[in-house]
Amino acid sequence: MEEKSCECKSSPRGLIGIGWWSGVLADAVQRSGKLEIVSCYTRSEEKRKNFAAKYRCRPAASYEAMLANPEIEAIINTTPNDVHLATTSAAARAGKHVFLDKPIANTISDGRAITEVCRKAGVVLALGYQRRRESQFRWIRQQIDSGLFGKLVNAEANISRDRLGKIDLASWRYQAAGMPGGVMLQIGIHYIDVLEYLIGPIHAVRGQLAQLVLPGDNPNVASLILEHKNCALSTLTRATPRRPNII
Repeated sequence: MEEKSCECKSSPRGLIGIGWWSGVLADAVQRSGKLEIVSCYTRSEEKRKNFAAKYRCRPAASYEAMLANPEIEAIINTTPNDVHLATTSAAARAGKHVFLDKPIANTISDGRAITEVCRKAGVVLALGYQRRRESQFRWIRQQIDSGLFGKLVNAEANISRDRLGKIDLASWRYQAAGMPGGVMLQIGIHYIDVLEYLIGPIHAVRGQLAQLVLPGDNPNVASLILEHKNCALSTLTRATPRRPNII
C-alpha cells in the first residue's frame, strides 16, 4: 500500500464587510495558521485595497464574484446586522460555509430565516460568540461541572464603560435603525451567551431599556432578568455612562 504524506493545508476564506473588527479577526486567522483569507470585499474600493495589501489577499470586484470563486470554502461575514440575512443567504446558496459575527440578526424572524437557509443549503453556520471561550469562563464552567459551587441558582453580570469619546452617530452601530436594542444587542449579548453557557438554556427574558445622557436615538442603559430552563435566575446590566467633566 502506498503511503500518503499528510500535509496541513490552510482553509481558504473570503471576508466581507471591512471594519475594525474584521482586522481583529484577520489577525487571529494569521496567528492560527489554520485558515487563510484569500479574498475580501466591501463597497469601498479604498478599504478593500488597503485590507488586501495588509493581509496579502485579493480584493474582489463584487460579493457575487467572491462567491463564484470555487477556491473559497467559507465566508467570514462582518457586515452590519441589518444585512446579515441577505449576505448569509447569498453565501449559503453558493455553497459556502459562514462565520457570522454576532448578533445573528436584528430580529428573531431574520435570525430564524438565516438558520433555515443554511440548514437547507447544508452549510455550517458559526456565530462569533468568543467570550464563552475565554479561559476565566471555561474555568468557572469546570468548577460548576465538578460540583464545587453546589446548585447554581443566581448569577449577575454587569458591563459598564465610558464610550463617549468613541461615539460616531453616522455609524450604524449607534443608530436605532441599524442596531435596535443599542448596547444590549451589540455587546451585552456576549454576556447573555456566557450566562447561558454557565447556567443553561434561557427560557424567558424580561427587560427595560433607556436612552440617557448620550446623544442619538439608541438605548445606552439596559437591565435584563433571565429565567433559565432549570429555574435559576440571572441578571445582566449594561450601561454606557458619560464621564463627568472635571474642573
